[in-house]
Amino acid sequence: GVVDLSAWLPAGATGAIVYIHSGGGGFAKHWGIRKNGSTDNIEGESSGDFHCWGIIGVDGNRRIQFYNVFAFPGKVGCYLVGYTMDGVTMFDNAVAIGPPGLGAWGDIDLSASVPAGAVGVIVQVRAFGVVPTAWGLRQNGSADNRRSNAGNRMNQFTAIIGCDANRVIEGYRADVNTQFWLLGYITDGATFYL
Repeated sequence: GVVDLSAWLPAGATGAIVYIHSGGGGFAKHWGIRKNGSTDNIEGESSGDFHCWGIIGVDGNRRIQFYNVFAFPGKVGCYLVGYTMDGVTMFDNAVAIGPPGLGAWGDIDLSASVPAGAVGVIVQVRAFGVVPTAWGLRQNGSADNRRSNAGNRMNQFTAIIGCDANRVIEGYRADVNTQFWLLGYITDGATFYL
């Protein structure tokens, strides 16, 4: 359904920063979030207590779409915690991306979708296997080796990561069922450490 955020977001807002929480039982709950008018169908599923952050684009009327099939108390909650303005561009539809291999860090070249001068990117991650699987994102050239297991079936998260001058980041996935989508990019108002 369409969620109108215009009472909380100023004119010119480009995105909504949200907190997603799933509670109220261990059964699987389907949910999804997208820019209003998008044709994306990147649906997630969570079970038990689950929480994550997300950034999603808003349309010119400051609306998003939130998919949530379960009723209270099994409902997945979506809470507005902030917004983005100029300097953050969100796509209408996500762009599928992915590292070149499995089990090792690999370059992800985003230069076809991200303009020169970008300092960071916004990536949606979804793991849709039933076994927890490791994934990670880092700025190109970083020595960081932090990976996280995405558990439960079809978990999804939003990550914000710095990109280099060539608009390259590095990704890690241990399973082909972990997918990455580019949601947007940042040209101003943010600094990322290597």
